This record gives sequence, C-alpha cells and structure tokens, in this order.
Amino acid sequence: MLAAERHQLILNTLQQQRKVSVTEMSKELKVSEDTLRRDLDRLAQDGLLKRVHGGALPLPTEMGEYSMRQQQFAPGKQAIAKKAVECIQPNQVVLLDSGTTTFAIAQALPRDVKITVITNCLPIALALTEHPYVNVVVLGGQLLKEAQLLQGAQVLEALQRIRADLCFVGFHAVHHKFGLTIPYLEESYIKRTMIEQSAEAVGVVNAQKLETVSTYTVAPVKELNQLITDKGAPEEVLNLYRDAGVVVQEV
Repeated sequence: MLAAERHQLILNTLQQQRKVSVTEMSKELKVSEDTLRRDLDRLAQDGLLKRVHGGALPLPTEMGEYSMRQQQFAPGKQAIAKKAVECIQPNQVVLLDSGTTTFAIAQALPRDVKITVITNCLPIALALTEHPYVNVVVLGGQLLKEAQLLQGAQVLEALQRIRADLCFVGFHAVHHKFGLTIPYLEESYIKRTMIEQSAEAVGVVNAQKLETVSTYTVAPVKELNQLITDKGAPEEVLNLYRDAGVVVQEV
C-alpha cells in the first residue's frame, strides 16, 4: 500500500471514530508501529490532525474572526443558550466568558431576569446594555481585537477578587482525557480563573468540539459541573464525560 493510501485511510478512520490508535491502526494497515507513527507525524506536520501519545485526534474547528464564528453552528448555539439560561437563578452573579456561544446566552436572557453579569467580552457587554434589569460589569484589560475580548493581568487580578455563583465557559476543544483546551495562552488563564472563582461552572460547546484537542489546557473536564452541547455527538462519547462526574445535557 502506498503512503498516500495509508494517509487517506488514517484520515477516514479519524473522521469516523474521532481517534486513531498507533497499535490498532498499524495492525489494520499491516505496517509496523514505527511506520504508522511516521505517517501520523507527517499528517500532523501537514495540519491534518493533532498528534498525541499513542495516536492522534481530530483538529478542532478554526477560530477565525468573531463575526465569522458567530455564523458557525448558529442553530446549535441558540439551542445551547436556551438550555443554559435555565441554570440561572434571580439575583445571581454570573460570569460570562468571551465567545460566540456565551454571546448567544446573553441574547437569550429573559427580559425580566435580575442578575449581575461579569464579562471580558465586548459584544456581550454591548448586547446587555439593552437589557432592563441586568447589571453589567466589564473586566478591563488589553483588547484582543480578533476575538473582541479583554485580557491581561488586570483581568486576572479583578477575577481573583470575585466570587461568582455561576460561570458559563466556552472552549476551542474538549476531550475527556486531555481536558478543556484553547489556542491562546493568556485566555487560558482567564478561563481557568473564572472556573476557580465560581461556585458552579458550566461548559457550553457544540458537538463538533468534543474529543478534540487544542494547544493550552484550561482545566480537566472534572472541573465542570455541567456540559451543555448540541445534538451530534454519539452517546458513547457523551458517556465519557458523564463517567468523569459531569452532568451532560444534549439539546
């Protein structure tokens, strides 16, 4: 079998099973494990998969500009947001992480709810200026224009002085073993601190991000109390997170 044929079979398996094992795939393709490792290394260099110990995982969806990300998986984000607002109780202090799914949560807040929202996301803060009863606190810092979020030491220092009732956090990738990951180092510190400073942490991600891995770890999956995702993930994948002690809601 030619290398190009092996590479295509590896990518097909990755798409179908959402992981590739060196041991299993080498047996299936009837090649040595060293050959299979070289194949995976080459595919990783070409940006087609994420290399991990013992095999490979799919790459998460590209980040892109904020306005473009708002259009991706929009119906799923709206369904996630509708379920997420059911977690909110009157008069709570709620941390809303930067992101387009958390933006959908801000838009889905009932018009009569009275809460305080703390956020480092400019679009969320601006959207909530139209809400009659939500008190908005913006965490100031350096503006990351592409993501329209505020980051830096000022944001982290402010978060460490807050004790929130609830936080909603989004991620670039979620994996039951490798945890909650994103591509930006500074933002990973912010998300981690939001989780640490909240009595309850809810992860909000679309199903395509499950069982993928990005660069910087925010926290283990078990740090979440709940995970809300849209339809599309197999039940056996969702059970991996339930086994870690996370309440999983598929909408």
